[in-house]
Amino acid sequence: MTAIASLVAPSPLLVQNLSIFMCPACGGALDIAGEGAVIACRGCSRQWGLGGGIPRLFWPNDASAGTDVTEMVKSFYEETPFPNYDDLDSPEQLRSKAAQGQFARLLNEQVPHGARVLECGCGTGQLSNFLGLTWGRSVAGVPARVVRHRDLERRAASYR
Repeated sequence: MTAIASLVAPSPLLVQNLSIFMCPACGGALDIAGEGAVIACRGCSRQWGLGGGIPRLFWPNDASAGTDVTEMVKSFYEETPFPNYDDLDSPEQLRSKAAQGQFARLLNEQVPHGARVLECGCGTGQLSNFLGLTWGRSVAGVPARVVRHRDLERRAASYR
């Protein structure tokens, strides 16, 4: 993947928390490179562009090859829709419904006690709500339509 230069430098929040991100291709650690214009993987040397100072860690995403992660995700959810969540589920109902799905169940098992989770692009928020039901976790969900650079920094700062 070729690097895409950013018009905005990486946010201080990204610089401070870069260690929580990993390369979506190989799982390697990431560094800020190219005078702050890209994120580079220490393991596989792939580079990821920044959009508004936020890393674009989409994999695979090679427009020239006709492979776009956005279309892959859209296709996945068209074939595998969310379980039937009602508008007002009790915690018990939410646990029961989420446990029926393999992804939510396995993710819940892997997120440790005391973890702080920021889910960007949370959609309906059910996964954030489900993960937040476990005592000791702090979970915040931000829908994709409101995820903008300034909003993300403001929300993340208030989340600390």
